Amino acid sequence: MTSKHTVLTREEFNEYMYALRLIWLLTDKKIVSDQLNEGISKNQIIEKMKDTVKKSKLISCSPEPNTKRFSESIFFIIEQRVNECGKLNQQANKSD
Repeated sequence: MTSKHTVLTREEFNEYMYALRLIWLLTDKKIVSDQLNEGISKNQIIEKMKDTVKKSKLISCSPEPNTKRFSESIFFIIEQRVNECGKLNQQANKSD
């Protein structure tokens, strides 16, 4: 059995952590809820965030194997956070 390890440079690690913190803030329930209430769909929010990540220094400066792992993990977090906020927003709108 073999396992694959991703070795990060300090710069890659710092960029990855920065991206995660930024995504966590941008996918805050209030921010996503406001966008959904303005008529922006969950898919549009997700795609806009994914496009931003694709243009980031993290993705553009990382070696190819790391780029795929970074982007997949970040995209997963974006989708999960936006979808969860969308569900909470729907529940809040139903109770109003």
